[in-house]
Amino acid sequence: HKKYEHTPQQWGLIMFFVFNAYWVLEMCTAVFQFSVAYAVAKYYRSFASSGHHQAVDSCAVLEGTRISVTKHLGSISFGAAIIGLFQVTQRIMEYIERKEAHLKEDSNPCIRGCLACCLGACRCMENIMAFINKSVFIDIAVTG
Repeated sequence: HKKYEHTPQQWGLIMFFVFNAYWVLEMCTAVFQFSVAYAVAKYYRSFASSGHHQAVDSCAVLEGTRISVTKHLGSISFGAAIIGLFQVTQRIMEYIERKEAHLKEDSNPCIRGCLACCLGACRCMENIMAFINKSVFIDIAVTG
């Protein structure tokens, strides 16, 4: 087995690339959520203004994607960056938890408890922020 050792600068770059990967994935999710919310809002507005269902474009989701990328990319990027940061933090804590579990008899129960609490708090904050982001994207699609 070969053993690789990374310098602190390389670890920083690895963390940067991991964060960017989560950020891009969250941006794709956010654009999808915005696009669907835009299509639903467009359908609802067509009903509310006329009192009966009118035909809505068949490409409303694609139009929502175009609007999200051209007009609301800053909001989407910021929300995705927050979620990406929580995900990277959570993965680091999960890695530490796995390393701590491999120690078994040398493991400190206090450290395990603190780590479990921090991991739970991070998951909770990530879910709360994901809910807030989704609500904000829907609000932007409806009012923007």
